[in-house]
Amino acid sequence: MDAAFIVSNSIANNRIVVFGKSTCPYTLKTRELLEKYTTFELFLVDKLEQGSEILKHLIKKTGQKTVPFVFVDQDFIGGSSDLQAYQEQGKLEGFKEKRTVEKIVADAVSKHTIVIFGKTTCPYTARARLLLEKKNIDYGVFLVDDLVNGQEILDELKKLTGQSSVPSIFIKGKHIGGSSDLVELDEQGGLNEWAKPDPAHKKVDQLVSEHRIVVFGKSTCPYTKKAKDLLESKQITFETFNIDLVEDGQEILEYLELKTGQKTLPNIFIHGSSVGGSSDLTALNEKGGLEGLKEPELILYDHLVAYFPARARLMMLEKGYKFKHVLVDIFNGESLKPEFLKLNPKATLPVLVHGDKVIPSSYDIVEYLDNLDGKPLGGGVSSIKELVYDIACWDGNTFMAYYTPQGAKGVFASLNNFKVKFCEARAKENPELATLYAEKIAQLQSQPSEEESLECVADANKYLDIVEQRVSNTEYINGSEYTIADLLVTSMLVRIGAAGQLEKMLADRPSLTKWYSRMQKRPTYDKCFKSHLTQKAPGLLLLPVVGPALMCKFLGRC
Repeated sequence: MDAAFIVSNSIANNRIVVFGKSTCPYTLKTRELLEKYTTFELFLVDKLEQGSEILKHLIKKTGQKTVPFVFVDQDFIGGSSDLQAYQEQGKLEGFKEKRTVEKIVADAVSKHTIVIFGKTTCPYTARARLLLEKKNIDYGVFLVDDLVNGQEILDELKKLTGQSSVPSIFIKGKHIGGSSDLVELDEQGGLNEWAKPDPAHKKVDQLVSEHRIVVFGKSTCPYTKKAKDLLESKQITFETFNIDLVEDGQEILEYLELKTGQKTLPNIFIHGSSVGGSSDLTALNEKGGLEGLKEPELILYDHLVAYFPARARLMMLEKGYKFKHVLVDIFNGESLKPEFLKLNPKATLPVLVHGDKVIPSSYDIVEYLDNLDGKPLGGGVSSIKELVYDIACWDGNTFMAYYTPQGAKGVFASLNNFKVKFCEARAKENPELATLYAEKIAQLQSQPSEEESLECVADANKYLDIVEQRVSNTEYINGSEYTIADLLVTSMLVRIGAAGQLEKMLADRPSLTKWYSRMQKRPTYDKCFKSHLTQKAPGLLLLPVVGPALMCKFLGRC
């Protein structure tokens, strides 16, 4: 689906459409004005896979170079100030309707077969969304921490369902519960009626968009081999897709012909465009056209005692990649500085930079690194994908916070206060980043509920039980070879150990205990985890925290 179609289709099917950015204060101003009157469709182009193409198309279509772009009844009216003028002329009155939270929730539930009410920072919301997306199921989502009346919506949901935690999920108008309830429903086959097969064109387009170079070929084709040999001789990383090894190979071949006009294989894409076959690649090389395609430097922004960065660091070591290691001191507020926010507006670690790619999600980084050379650890984990996704979504920080001693929690509270004051001070110095700092402050002031913490502990036990069963008969979680699953569970157990719960959680799991002992003997384990206090109680991990927190408290400096 190209950018022009997305824009025209959205404008044709919605009375009011806004294209903006999540970090733009004028987009926020526009949204708040429209929410007083009616429903509307909002596209945050910095959050969309095709966002840059959509933005280019909008600039070309309208002549306006800044966001937001506001369309009313298929007419382009301009940006935030133009909408304000439109409203002052009384032109929005015809759209006005009583938008109570009851109506907002009722409309959302009736409009979508499946709808999720969640939070941007909630790992269980992410897990529910990931499950639906992996099954190619359409759904609606309301991220309440992004909405002006988000707390009122949460209160209404609690009144309707009795559930206070997120995500709160409805299917065909009926409330089914949260993330674990959705997983259970899927395990019973309850989501199958809405799952759609992955069409050939989506596979091709996704591969082409995710990789700089893709070679579509056949495993037995000498010209495919010749093209691959040339790229390997130039030390250029690429993705190979052999159509004779997949069931829908013929459909993919037909789509490639439709997309490029080329009937033969290999069909080689570089930066999203087909350059032809093997002979075309050779000609391109002779002209020097491959010289700029050598792999750019991998840069990992990391912190050695944080949970999520450890997984990315371990994958780097397991794959043997050379990378630039940039340590970011989260306890001293380095991740909240303007220069880091421009890299990752969420102000979280880890962040991977690879050429023009910036990846700010731990699991996305791990998966990207695992497939970067076209050789995922152990051949991949297609047979246990759902388990891997569930473990990837498990929040070691919520687990750690739950088991932190009461005295130490006071120190963490001081650290959070330090970070809040740090954000407030930086927001005054950098008003263009005020919205980002406000979002971060709200996140810092929001703590996991008792219910969410207990669910996190229950999930840990559930996943460890599954792993215990799997490794009772095999050397590794997915069979005879080490995979991303082993990597994620290793990181999980390191975190459980840091919370002082490892001995307890391994007590009745002998096979898991033996498996973990083997993981600890891998050369990468010491390199990744022994550089900090991984097996100690949480109190010992607080030493780096005390300094900045006390400085903020007693000196008033942030």
